[in-house]
Amino acid sequence: MKRKSKNPIKKLRKETDTKYQQVCMAGGELCELCGNTAYCCHHIIAKSLSNRLRYELKNSLRVCIGCHNKIHSTADPAIFRKIDKVVCKERMNWLEKIRREPVRINLNYYKENLERLIKLC
Repeated sequence: MKRKSKNPIKKLRKETDTKYQQVCMAGGELCELCGNTAYCCHHIIAKSLSNRLRYELKNSLRVCIGCHNKIHSTADPAIFRKIDKVVCKERMNWLEKIRREPVRINLNYYKENLERLIKLC
């Protein structure tokens, strides 16, 4: 039997992550790398490298399950060349510029991001 988490931050993070995927996927049905049916939104700069970019839609690409697996499992150089073609230099420079901006991770951080994402629906 699963125990329910009593940590409100974990619950709100999961809800915000789900909303982020919904909003991102609403932008189109096709993988931005190969044109197949999109499966999820992939963070260009990993969530583990930037809390500031975790809910930034400019930091995402809609990808199919095959491309997502290539990115995470095989580290196939061809997939990274495709990403470089899709993500313009200006966008990448912007992401790199703000990725280190400090962010305080607390309940309010998730609430604000969830509210912002809900407004985008």
